Formats: sequence, C-alpha cells, structure tokens
Amino acid sequence: DSPLSEAAQQALELLKHNALLSKLTTVCLERLVRHLAYDRAAPGSVVAGEGVDPNSTRNSAIFLLEGELVISKAGMEIGRLRAPSMWDIRQLFCSAVTESAPRELTVAVVPCANPTAKDLGESAHVAFLSRQAFRHVVGTEGPDYEMVAAHLVTAEEDDAAQDAVIDSLKRVGAMGVLSEKCFATVTGKLEMRLFYPGDVIFSGALPDDPKANPWGLYVVGSGTARVTMFDVEVRTISTNSSFGVDLLLFDAPLNPTMEVVAKTRCQVGILHRHLWKTIMQRFEEERHYFNSISFPAEPGAKQSLV
Repeated sequence: DSPLSEAAQQALELLKHNALLSKLTTVCLERLVRHLAYDRAAPGSVVAGEGVDPNSTRNSAIFLLEGELVISKAGMEIGRLRAPSMWDIRQLFCSAVTESAPRELTVAVVPCANPTAKDLGESAHVAFLSRQAFRHVVGTEGPDYEMVAAHLVTAEEDDAAQDAVIDSLKRVGAMGVLSEKCFATVTGKLEMRLFYPGDVIFSGALPDDPKANPWGLYVVGSGTARVTMFDVEVRTISTNSSFGVDLLLFDAPLNPTMEVVAKTRCQVGILHRHLWKTIMQRFEEERHYFNSISFPAEPGAKQSLV
C-alpha cells in the first residue's frame, strides 16, 4: 500500500485514541482510514443531518480534521466539535440509528476581527467513515470481527433501549406535571448515547460540555454503571434508572468527586439542561410551576445523585 496522507495519519491517530476502536489491529485501523471519504466544507454549510444527500453521510462516523462544527438537534445548538476530534461512532455499532441520529453538523461561522476580511470563518476539513465501509474492512472472521461483533447493537436492542428511556422518563417525578404535548417535546429532544465498559458517562469534576460532559437528566435505557464519590463506589445504576434531575431543574452544583462509569455496554438518553430551559420557554404553565419550586444554588453546595 502507498504511504498514508497527512489527513489519513491524523484520522489514524484519532482512531488510536478512541477507547473502543483502538482495540482493533493496526492493520485494520490503517485500512479504515484508507476508506474515509474526505470533504472541505464552507462556513455555514451543513455537513451531516437534514439538508444533505442521505447517501453521502448517513450511517457515518465523522472525523473533524480542521475547523469547527456546530452540533444541533431540532434547530437547537447542543455543542461544538473542534478539530481534531471524532463524533458519533454509535453510527458504526448500531443497526438502527439512521432515523434517530440526534445531530446536524454545520460548519461554524466565526466572525473575523477585521470586518473587511474576505471570509467570515474558516472551512472545515472533515472525513466520513460509513458503516458499510467499516463492516467491509472488519470482515466476517478474525480478531477484529470478533471484537466488533461483541459490541454491535441490533435494531431490536436499540429500539428496546429507546423505549425503556421514554418509559423511565415518565416515572421521573418532575415529568409527571408535564402536559402531553410538553412531554412529547421533551422526548423529541433526548439524545441517545452509547457507552462501553470503562467509559465515563458523567463526571462532576468537569464543566458543562454538551459534547463531552453535558449537564442534565440522564436515563439509562440498557446496561449497568457504577457511581463513585471520593473514588469509592457508592451505588450501581442500571436499566430504568435516572440521575441528574436536580441539576436539570435547579442548576444545583455537583459534587466534584462524583463519576458515573459504564460497567457494561450502556445506552443512555440525555436531556440537556439548556434544551430543557428552551422547552420551558414554550410552555407557560410548566415554566411557572418549575419557577415556583426552584431555588438558587448556594456556592459550594453539594448534590446527591438523583
């Protein structure tokens, strides 16, 4: 094979630093980057999600090699992706995320200091690894196939996890006061994420980061995770469990020593705090109710896991 290009080398490093994909053999990883589809997108253009050719990026993991992307869901920004980084390997391991993929990626438009500058931002250099190419490279036998097969999520498992998240959300006390229309809006804003053993689902030591560590309500649709405080395991949570409702409703500060780490493969629905606030602006009765029971968090206060 010919030497890898600079962009391919950069993508290879991202693969090697991914906790799950790094378990693949070096030969497999190098073959994967040779199957990437590269593109340079202009500021403001949508590179994945609505408004693009579904055959070009659907069922693809995204590699951002240069620039910045805005991640949005239903028209609301939920985070930013900055190079170099990867996004949405769930597309490679789930069989049915095409319809439920909760993201649209748009090249960020960053105003220049000089208003007469030619461009209002920089283009983004992106690459796509499709599920089809991923499965082709992995093959149907051998150590790479066995690793991937052990982590695949079937369409039935994915559907069951999403149903479990919605059913569990109904049992969260705060959700009981929502109108049917408001609850439907909330479920439509849930982001499903896939975690593997050892992955940190949430860390109280990290700031609110919609991509890496979103603050909000977490609902476990499948799997088991451990909750630690001061490096001591204090609780195990599993399917139909939820945590973070205090943070979602009251902006309560977190115990900085708290971590939630996946013990098994976990599918988790996340309701981002800033999306919740946006939803409340649309529903007056619910907004007044939660305003009436909210309280300002005291500096340095600690929060127990909910």
